[in-house]
Amino acid sequence: MSHCRDYFANSYTEARQKFLQSTTSAGYQTWHQQLPDHHGAAGEKLYMDFALCGNPKATTGFLMLSGTHGVEGFCGSALQSQLTDSGFFQEYTQECRILLVHAHNPYGFSWLRRVNESNIDLNRSYQDTSVTLLPEGYAQLQDVINPTQLRDDLSTPNDLQLEQYAHTHGPFQLQQAITSGQNVFPQGMYYTGTQPTWSQQVLQEVIPQAFTNVSEVGVLDIHTGLGKFGEALILHDYGHDTLSGQKMQQWFGAKQQSSAPSTSEVTPLVGTVGHGVTQMLPTTTVHSCTLEFGTVDLSQVLYILRADNWLHHHAALQDPQDPKWLHIKKQLKAAFYPGTDAWCTAVATQGQAVVQEMLNGLLQPSISR
Repeated sequence: MSHCRDYFANSYTEARQKFLQSTTSAGYQTWHQQLPDHHGAAGEKLYMDFALCGNPKATTGFLMLSGTHGVEGFCGSALQSQLTDSGFFQEYTQECRILLVHAHNPYGFSWLRRVNESNIDLNRSYQDTSVTLLPEGYAQLQDVINPTQLRDDLSTPNDLQLEQYAHTHGPFQLQQAITSGQNVFPQGMYYTGTQPTWSQQVLQEVIPQAFTNVSEVGVLDIHTGLGKFGEALILHDYGHDTLSGQKMQQWFGAKQQSSAPSTSEVTPLVGTVGHGVTQMLPTTTVHSCTLEFGTVDLSQVLYILRADNWLHHHAALQDPQDPKWLHIKKQLKAAFYPGTDAWCTAVATQGQAVVQEMLNGLLQPSISR
């Protein structure tokens, strides 16, 4: 494969094949963990795959994840395969330990869902599951966010409530109420779960072993569905006056935004993958961020996610070949993976630039501790 478009797959299975082909050919150490008790949309077995390269004695590490939000994995998988196949990482292997995690959420990747096999949003699940989490406004909007009935145009009779809430409290507060994460409604959107997920348990075993000698690690979790079409956006939750916040500004400039309370630029999240890695590496300095690529308008993303949630929990016919099922899945995939040549080229170009900026920043620090 040579053209960046060639690394973008049409299914979880194809994406996995491309990843394994590129990492095996590059001579990386690879291994796999199978998701128990579940299969993919085509009946296939589901795996989280790992590829490790670089100096085992290096004190700097780099972790790159794809598929945290399942259906968003097409983008991250392509970037991982492209950067590996092109030899991009070779420049850094003497000074850095590099771990690629492919299909953090293989169930969602295969079934074209943002959530995992238990309806859990993995990027909100790395937190204390014993604490009740219910954002202000979520319960009030529960019947609209998680409807039991949906019209053919994917609307509900109560959608006006969303506009009224935004008018009364503000659009940012509406987004925060819906998307911050909750663990009260197991069949609801943005569910965080009440116990550690399989994915979390696997990473808790793998990551400390991969970064045994590492004192500083950069974490890049690849996502889609937020921001302007085809444009890269780096999100983190560090204050601008913190070490990690300063590094984010230095490495990424105007592309980065913080959700720290003092900035309020984006909806703050609890239980992200970055939070989880920080807990897994308690003696290591962790700089974590999410790399988003824009696709469609956020309101469109929320509506199609609501339709998918309805499809899996309330639709009378649970048939992947049903026309309504196919219609919703087609829209969902397009909302997170447009798949056009222009979008894929933009993602590949900007994605490599962001990875390069992070690795260069980690290995050539100019901000003292």
